[in-house]
Amino acid sequence: MFRRIKPSIRFFPVDEGPGFFYLDPLSILRENDCEKIISLYSYLSNLNIYDGRLSALLKFDEYKYAISGVPFARKWTLKYDRDIEREQALYDSLGITGDYICYHSTGSGLVLQRELPPHITRGLQLIRVESLTDSPFDWLLTLERAGKLVLVDSCFSNLVEQMNLSNEKYLAARSPVSFTPVYKNGWRFIFLDPAEPD
Repeated sequence: MFRRIKPSIRFFPVDEGPGFFYLDPLSILRENDCEKIISLYSYLSNLNIYDGRLSALLKFDEYKYAISGVPFARKWTLKYDRDIEREQALYDSLGITGDYICYHSTGSGLVLQRELPPHITRGLQLIRVESLTDSPFDWLLTLERAGKLVLVDSCFSNLVEQMNLSNEKYLAARSPVSFTPVYKNGWRFIFLDPAEPD
């Protein structure tokens, strides 16, 4: 998925298991002679591998930039190789017939149960953002063209934020403040009742 959008970066798969979150990736990076390894975790239970002072002060995305020595403003300069054919194919498969709203209701550990309020959806076709392909990046064209976006805090809301899309945007936050990224691009915050994921 990621190799397609950033061919200059080498991505390594990591098998699920006891060392999945840290020890296995660390071993893989060392085996492949990576010159510099930076752990981006702002917190990881049972492992003291993060800077507790920075972690206590910053949101998790701010922490990743700070620990890496990269200016935080670069978060909003995301560039990658778009696959317009894949994006268009997904858009065409959705049966869009007019103005529409994109609604993404599922994030890690959260499913929004409620339908959207009528004042947000009035006159718009509802397009549910789901895992229809193997890459969230395939959704960018559909997200760009939407009249409105209602997104749970997830990779989709982060993509919209980092690409600086100017749509009318609503964010359903799901995490405490320290684990919610910085959103500076005119989001409105809504609260919908979560349900337990299946």
